[in-house]
Amino acid sequence: GGVANLLAEPRVAVVASLLLPCLGLPLGLLLQVLALRLTPRVQPGCYAAGSGADLQIALRSEALEQAMAWLSGSLFWPPWLRLAGMRIGPGAEVSSIIDVLPETVSIGEESFFADGVYFCQPRRLPGRVLVAETRLGPGSFLGNHALVRAGLDYPAGFFLGVSTVAGPQQAAEGGDWFGHPPFRLPRREQ
Repeated sequence: GGVANLLAEPRVAVVASLLLPCLGLPLGLLLQVLALRLTPRVQPGCYAAGSGADLQIALRSEALEQAMAWLSGSLFWPPWLRLAGMRIGPGAEVSSIIDVLPETVSIGEESFFADGVYFCQPRRLPGRVLVAETRLGPGSFLGNHALVRAGLDYPAGFFLGVSTVAGPQQAAEGGDWFGHPPFRLPRREQ
């Protein structure tokens, strides 16, 4: 047939042999995001460890981490996350985020994430896994390796320094936090 004759043409065969392997990665990323989008989302709640829901949580989080290896820090990462179900405001910059369920997160516009942020991961307790909705207000900044607990509503302009853990107190009070345990930073330049 026609395809066999076309591939028998030397120039077409060379172009096809160079182009086809390059399509594997984009197609794989597209299939991953479609799988996340088309399969049932994990709802906030408490699930038994080792249950089907726990497996679904692990698979969804792993799919995001695999895509992150290729897309993190690129212009394609926020749109991919949006397609996966994460709500991300315009102008937000997201680098590498670890152990997150995209459907449980809302990120405000003009927010910035440095590398390696542990963002709203499901909380694993003996015999159960807790999944909760989390909202990060607009204009927020999360430093490298910061840990943002799930289930909280972080206010606009929230600042979390390098390797700082945010919890209920930081979410309730807002402002600028640094260290472990976290302490308030003096007023920073606006």
